[in-house]
This record gives sequence, C-alpha cells and structure tokens, in this order.
Amino acid sequence: MIGPVSSRCARSAVARSRDTGLLATDDERKVFYNLCPGRVHFRSGRGLLYFVDSPYESISEIIEAVFRGLNRQPKITQLYMDEHRYLKAAKVLTLRGMTRETNALLVALRLKGVHIDRVE
Repeated sequence: MIGPVSSRCARSAVARSRDTGLLATDDERKVFYNLCPGRVHFRSGRGLLYFVDSPYESISEIIEAVFRGLNRQPKITQLYMDEHRYLKAAKVLTLRGMTRETNALLVALRLKGVHIDRVE
C-alpha cells in the first residue's frame, strides 16, 4: 500500500487517461513513476503486470478475486526503490503469456474502470 492519502487527493491524483509514453525497454522505476491508483502497466511480452494499491482502490483485491474464481494462486511480488528494501515501490504480477487467466484479469480490470497501459 502507498501511504495514507485522502480520498480528495486520491481522486485528483488519478491520471488514468494521460499518455505515459512508456516503452518496453523502460526500467521498473520509470514504470513505477507513471503508475497511480486505477492504472496498471502490462508488459505482454514478459507477462508482467505492474500496479500500486491504495486504500481507495485495490488492484490486488481484483487480482485475487479473478484468480480465486479460476482456482489459481497469483504470484505477486513487492518491488522496492532501494537496495535495502525499505522503500516500497510497485507490485508486479507474473503471468504466463496471453492465457485464460490473463484474459480474464484484463477484462475484470477494464470492467472495474482500471486503465491498462500495454506494451509488447
């Protein structure tokens, strides 16, 4: 989770529709910089979905619900901004290509109004 954020601030911080211009070659720190609640970054070539959670919109809950429905366990990894692992950054979900679970998850995210940045 990112720190305590007021609901007013969270609503104004959500920039779901802005163009990030992220490329497949951009590193994870640049991806994290461009994430916000309600926006995920999907690298389909690597099968990685980057996201952040907030108290007002939990991407993890959506992922867990989809995987529970498919009788699967999601592999979510917490990323850090520093080598000592004190400063949390984005989370990343490892997917296995464009499978049934990937398609179901992307549809569920869109239905919940989550903006998906996708690169190959």
